[in-house]
Amino acid sequence: MSIDAILKDLTDAIKAQTEALNRQADTMDKLMTVDMSAAAVATEKEKPAPKKKRAAKAKPVVELVEPIVEPDEPAVVEPEPATLMTKEVAQERLRGIASQLTDTAPLFELIKKHGGAQFSDLDPSCYEALLSDAEAELATQKAIS
Repeated sequence: MSIDAILKDLTDAIKAQTEALNRQADTMDKLMTVDMSAAAVATEKEKPAPKKKRAAKAKPVVELVEPIVEPDEPAVVEPEPATLMTKEVAQERLRGIASQLTDTAPLFELIKKHGGAQFSDLDPSCYEALLSDAEAELATQKAIS
């Protein structure tokens, strides 16, 4: 089959579908017109519907009562337990400081100062002090350079 024949067949099929759709649209328009005119006639003949009575609101079976709090009574606030910095967090912060230092020898001296030969030897209570000393060392090296 040649391309011209295929195109002619497609064109004929499209025309046939278009005609069928146009007929359906005309039928729908006629139906809508009839429905609208019937609705207009119906509304003229009908009286307005009486208003429906609303049901009474249901009363709650149980009334909610707010708890009584004595104003003179001080609120009890339990202090949160002091949290020590975790080894991982301290180690990461120390690595960050070490990466910015040109000479890391002062970090090893600080670790020895706080009681360890290496970081893993330190007591977790020393981490904060070690980090503040390390940050001071970093600030000093930055000021020099």
